[in-house]
Amino acid sequence: MSARRQIIAALSEDSHGGIATLHDVDRAETLVTAHRAEVLAEGAALLRRQSDARTGRTAHNSGLIAGAVLLDRAADRPAQHGGPDFFQPGRTYSSNGWLFRVVGFDTHPVSGSIHAVGWACDGRTDRWKAESLTVFDWEYSAWVDVTSEVARG
Repeated sequence: MSARRQIIAALSEDSHGGIATLHDVDRAETLVTAHRAEVLAEGAALLRRQSDARTGRTAHNSGLIAGAVLLDRAADRPAQHGGPDFFQPGRTYSSNGWLFRVVGFDTHPVSGSIHAVGWACDGRTDRWKAESLTVFDWEYSAWVDVTSEVARG
């Protein structure tokens, strides 16, 4: 059970510790969703304050602003519990004849942008090379998780 579901379950007990009604569960879920939006908005505001305080490093500031924009977007839409919103370590993805096996994450030393780090293979040559992909790559290249297919051979 996810932490989110555990919180909802805990908030859904009635005042006597008994089983809650569906109304109680809906109310708990609404509160958890509202809290998520508040936390993301606080994170975006923090990044903007940091950017405003660092006027000398444009590349660094643009990374902070990009992070703030991503947090704002996440706060404005419901959490997606059905799937990831970025590459996941240990998974392999396919897009336009390429495979990308994700090893981990890192941030760019200047811009602060998040990169999925791993191995990429062009299906035409079957050559693997070290690669890092960004949120932009995830959102605009229609990557599909093919981990189970690759494991089967």
